[in-house]
Amino acid sequence: MFQLSRRGLTLGKLVEIHYEYDLVDAICAYSFLDSHGVYAIIQNENHLRNTASLLSVALGGYRILVHSADAEEARRLFGAARRGEHRLPDDFDEAALA
Repeated sequence: MFQLSRRGLTLGKLVEIHYEYDLVDAICAYSFLDSHGVYAIIQNENHLRNTASLLSVALGGYRILVHSADAEEARRLFGAARRGEHRLPDDFDEAALA
């Protein structure tokens, strides 16, 4: 667990619920949680972005952290995504949204 603190205010305990070795995949995972109202951060994002990407494996990849109170919901969301519950139907017409 990690402690997130800003300006002396404790924001709570963070737990790792997911990791990716590719930044684009990490950003997609972060955005997926954010779109469902789960605040997350990507640990190592700035450090690995500014160094050789080979360090990603050495540092354990891009870690997705959420507040401990949101961890179960985040895990549920990722589980549902793995099962295909958030998949668009095969006949989805993006042009119809415009």
